[in-house]
Amino acid sequence: MCNINYLITKSNNTKELKHIFNMFCSATANSYATNKDGDGVYINNKLELNFKFIDKQKYFKDFKISKEILSHQRIATSGFSFENLQPFINDKMVMVHNGVLNNDIFYKDKGLSDTKHLFNLITEDNKKDMVKSIKKYLNYEEGYFSIFIKDIINNNRYYFKNEYAQIYIYYINNNTLFITTNKINKLFFENCSVKELTIKDNTIYKIEEDLSLIIVGTLKAMPYNYNYTNFNYKEYSKPIQQITYKEEEEEEEEEEDIKKYKDIYSFYTADKEKYSKNNLEQYR
Repeated sequence: MCNINYLITKSNNTKELKHIFNMFCSATANSYATNKDGDGVYINNKLELNFKFIDKQKYFKDFKISKEILSHQRIATSGFSFENLQPFINDKMVMVHNGVLNNDIFYKDKGLSDTKHLFNLITEDNKKDMVKSIKKYLNYEEGYFSIFIKDIINNNRYYFKNEYAQIYIYYINNNTLFITTNKINKLFFENCSVKELTIKDNTIYKIEEDLSLIIVGTLKAMPYNYNYTNFNYKEYSKPIQQITYKEEEEEEEEEEDIKKYKDIYSFYTADKEKYSKNNLEQYR
C-alpha cells in the first residue's frame, strides 16, 4: 500500500522544529524503502515529485515558515505515469490517497489512476462545501481508502478512512500532529512525548488550529451483507500480491526492524553524510 506522512506543528522553538523535522524525514525514508514507485512532498505551497527518493532536508526553512509538511510514497496500482504521482495539487486543494477505489467512475481514463480521477471529480464539483463533495463521490464506495485533503481556499484540513484502511495518528510533544500509514514510523519519535489517537471509520475529521480533530461528516458504508461486484482490476492495474501475516510473528518482526530503521535515521541525519539512493538500497 502507499504511505501517507503528514506533520503539522504549533512549535516556535527552532531546535524542536529541527528535531521533529528530522524525525519526519527519516519516516519518509522508511516509507520509500517499501513504496518506491514514486515520492512526493508538498510544503509551503511548493510541490516536488520524483520517481526517486526526495531528500526533504532541503525544505527545513520552508517548514519553519509553514509549520507543516505532507508527503506520499507510492505503490502504483493504476496510472503509472509521472502525472499520477502524489500529492495532487491545484488552486483549490491538495490531496493524497492510500488505497484502491472500486467505482467505475474512477477508471474512465486508463492513463489516470483512481486517485487522480477522484481528485479531478472533487475539483470539478460545483459545490463549495468540501465535505459535501467528499460524500458525493465516496458514499458507498466498495474499495478501501485513507485520504488527506487540504482545502487551500478555506485553509481547512481533512482526514478520513473507511474500515478497510489503516492509519496511525499521534500527538507529538503535545504541540504536533503526525499522521502516517506505517506504524513503524512512530519509532523515529522515540525521544518525544507520543500519544496515539483513535479515530472512527467512515468519519470525516477536520484538523482545527489547535490541532484537535472534530467530526464534520460521515460517509455511508456498504451494507454488511452487500454482494461486492467483481471489478476487473487486471484491465487497469498491476497484479496485487496477497500477503498473509501471522499475528504471532508481527511483534517479533517489528522488534527486529527497530534497529534497522534507527540506522536509517542515523545516516540520514548525519552532518557528514548526505542521504542517497545507495544508502537506502541496503535496507531493501
